[in-house]
Amino acid sequence: MYNLTVMDVKADMPDEPNPRNERLAELTRSLVAAQDVEAYLQALVSAAVELTDSETASILELDREADELRFRAVPWYHRDILLAISVPVHASAAGWVTQKATPLVISDVRKDERHFRKVDEASRFQTRSLLAVPLRQRDKVLGVFEALNKADDAHYTEGDVAILETLAALASAALQTDTLERRIKASYNEVAELDRLKSDFIAITSHELRTP
Repeated sequence: MYNLTVMDVKADMPDEPNPRNERLAELTRSLVAAQDVEAYLQALVSAAVELTDSETASILELDREADELRFRAVPWYHRDILLAISVPVHASAAGWVTQKATPLVISDVRKDERHFRKVDEASRFQTRSLLAVPLRQRDKVLGVFEALNKADDAHYTEGDVAILETLAALASAALQTDTLERRIKASYNEVAELDRLKSDFIAITSHELRTP
């Protein structure tokens, strides 16, 4: 088990173009045109599995009021199960990443008490290794991006961390856009409701004035 910082990661990123960088660039361009946030987050999960050679991956969003993490994007075959599970901030690897705001690599989860085993039990999945990075909004953590079980029981590398951090940055941008759009829609609905109440008040007042 070891922890990595962003500075550790940058040294492993190659400068020359390669298929991984091209895929990341494609996902970055797709963010601008994305109309369906959920579909875009699923695309990021799929990319994480492919680009880090992992068995599975997921995006968890932080619920600050409940002080827990909730799965936002997961593989379709675990969707119904995982979306119903909450992950505690103070008793999980994802929670550790949320609190420390730094990447975490666990090469063997059997030897690490931070691994939240209830998720494995509920999904009947066996986690062996884990890579997790925070979803950031400036100095605030929005959630966690996880990749599980590096292929052939290999260890996650600094390059894997760099890739997942890039995907996490895209996921953070998508979540921020989604939150902003929800707020704008709520504001429009509130304004529309105020206009309706105003019209009703004017209509009722006008009726009362016309009626002896």
